[in-house]
Amino acid sequence: MADGDRRGEVESLTGHAADDLERNEVQWGEDVVHPDDRDPVWETVQDALADDGTFETTYRIVTDDGTIRWVWERGRGVYEGDSLVALEGFITDVTERKEREERLERTTARLEALFENSPDMIDVHTDEGTILDVNKRFCEVFDQPREELLGTKVWDLDLESDPEELRDVWDGMDVGERHEVETTFERADGERFPVKVHLTRLPTDDEEERFIVISRDVSERKARERTLRRYEQMVNTMREAACIYDEEGRFDLVNERMAELYGTTPDALEGRESTLIAAIRDDADGDPYRELLDGDREELRGEIEQPIGEYGRAVLEYRLTPLVSEGSVEGVVGVTRDITDQRTREREFERTRELLERTERIADVGGWELDPDTMEVFWTAQLYELFGVDRDTEVSLETALDAYHEADRRIVADAVETALESGDPFDVEARCRGPTDEARWLRVQGVPTVENGDVVTLRGAVQDVTEQRERERQLQRAQRDASELFNGMNDSAWVIGLDERFRAVNDAAVETLGYSRSELLSMRPHDIDVGLEDGEITALIEAMPEDEMQVFETAHETADGERIPVEINSSLITYQGEPAVLSIARDISDRKQREQQLAEFASVVSHDLRNPLNVAEGRIQLAREECDSEHLEAVERMHERMNSLINDLLTLARSGTSVIEPETVELGRFLDTCWRNVATADATLRSRIDRPISGDRSRLQQLFENLFRNAVEHAGEDVTVTVGELDDGFYVEDDGPGIPPERRSEAFEMGYSTADGGTGFGLNIVERVVEEHGWEISLTEGSEGGARFEIRGVGFER
Repeated sequence: MADGDRRGEVESLTGHAADDLERNEVQWGEDVVHPDDRDPVWETVQDALADDGTFETTYRIVTDDGTIRWVWERGRGVYEGDSLVALEGFITDVTERKEREERLERTTARLEALFENSPDMIDVHTDEGTILDVNKRFCEVFDQPREELLGTKVWDLDLESDPEELRDVWDGMDVGERHEVETTFERADGERFPVKVHLTRLPTDDEEERFIVISRDVSERKARERTLRRYEQMVNTMREAACIYDEEGRFDLVNERMAELYGTTPDALEGRESTLIAAIRDDADGDPYRELLDGDREELRGEIEQPIGEYGRAVLEYRLTPLVSEGSVEGVVGVTRDITDQRTREREFERTRELLERTERIADVGGWELDPDTMEVFWTAQLYELFGVDRDTEVSLETALDAYHEADRRIVADAVETALESGDPFDVEARCRGPTDEARWLRVQGVPTVENGDVVTLRGAVQDVTEQRERERQLQRAQRDASELFNGMNDSAWVIGLDERFRAVNDAAVETLGYSRSELLSMRPHDIDVGLEDGEITALIEAMPEDEMQVFETAHETADGERIPVEINSSLITYQGEPAVLSIARDISDRKQREQQLAEFASVVSHDLRNPLNVAEGRIQLAREECDSEHLEAVERMHERMNSLINDLLTLARSGTSVIEPETVELGRFLDTCWRNVATADATLRSRIDRPISGDRSRLQQLFENLFRNAVEHAGEDVTVTVGELDDGFYVEDDGPGIPPERRSEAFEMGYSTADGGTGFGLNIVERVVEEHGWEISLTEGSEGGARFEIRGVGFER
């Protein structure tokens, strides 16, 4: 190095002029060399002076601005004759090289720790398949020490791999390239298990190629995938009770609603033979269930009445479809709905209609009907009100007679008995005590229906004739305390005065809360409510609507400190001549638990489905690079459908759990944003509204995006969608084929869809968003014949 070069380098490194150093104005060892390195450097110089003058060392220096730099110095002696008179050196800045070396050391240590402590199996092998190294997890899985595994071949462990095929894969890989495959390994005890293998070719300095392999045991994932595939089929068709039947008609997999229908648990029900399937097969010509399993029938629908678990006889509406997995039928998906109440109501309606027609000819009052065989009594609504009996009460002849005054009860009983024996009608008067606990005079008439000499039905009417009988007497206002009804309720109930103190509490409240009646009557709602602040409770009482029910959720705390989530239904009443609030609290612990379970189930389904879907979508892209097949497009469409199902399932599971946070939303720009978030192809959006509304922005985005998506899916990719203003809201319509009037009532049901690939959740989500805002939605025909959704009750901002 030339002298000028050395001077420049020294000046650049130290920040001192070389002349100053040469004049010793700056002490090299004291002012430039790092304090921790001065002694070693000085020792190196001393050794050089004592020897032949040559030296080489690396140390740190401190520049004039305080920066620490690493330098490498080589030196040699300067001689005069044979005498060593001085040392001269060459200094090179090696700071960056030292930092690289330190980083390399840290990285190497981390990689070694990661290799050894990884939860996955890791091995390194050559291009001949010889294992060079394995980590601790690899040894644990195969239950062999490292020494025995080293030198073995990878195909001794990978049971599905062919050595020649593996070599072809390895030869085709570039350095750093990654290759993934799923295969099967075998443990030392012979157990086989599935693994996912990640293979990467490593750079090497010698001719022998090396590969690092990271293998993960996916046994649990495979099991979950099988279960989730079956759950997916069930969820896609589920309305209420749903299950999967095996080839023998046994329950293979059931949901909670199905188990509840049979009065048991899912675990107890699974494996049992289905009485429904057996009944269907017995009643049918041929074997329609076998046709489902053989792929000869796509669907089996029907309605049947049969005994079900603890419910007794029930009317069931069922729908059966084949469970297809990987191209083969593995069972049958069943969706069952208990429509017993619906059919019972229909029969009651017909009986009521006929009864009322006869009653109109006898007397324009409440009617009744007695079955002589069962002695069951059917009452019209007027009689329940007249006698003050709860509509859910099952009325027998004994119950009906008990409604009359005990002094007159024998009169009615004898009249009924005589009519049944003789077939003659009767007309008697008797007293009863109605809902006001005052004695009422009733005219009771009965007309038997006689067939072949036997009374088959006894129908009659009951008329209140109190005013006619006691016109001279004034009606006395005597209202009986409805404690029997009040205390007979299963739900907790109390009367709260406007001074915010309990006036009355029922037995259920005493039992549920664990306080005595006297203790509760000395308390206020604030003392048991732990879900609302005192001010909120006061505000609710003060804001009680006169003609409406106030419904909200909160939590009550018992005397033992237990918290119970409840739904409160409150209304204004008159109690002992003063205005008060009647509140009924229903324990909703089970409902809250079911909501939590549903949300957890949806999240698990979403999380565990998305991971393999993402991998599968990535593999499709790789496959497109290798071949062009129409099957890839079909698979990709199925992936899109599954993603849509997951998103909609999460939306439905979480709806109702989030709080609506209204804000002012400018619809003009907001609609454009929602439109861009939907795959609208060649569709067109026409906005005829630009007024701001008050609503939850996130939930409104779900509403519009689902309506836009619904239009494109059902009306075609070139559909025109219009959003316009109504007097009290807005509408969204399209120019597609529309929805027939007879199908519009089904459009908002979960699972309803007429589009190929539609999830059937979209309009159900829209309806929930509307209900959460307190609005109303209706479906009608658009101005151009398409579907038109009208949302009313919307609050516009000025």
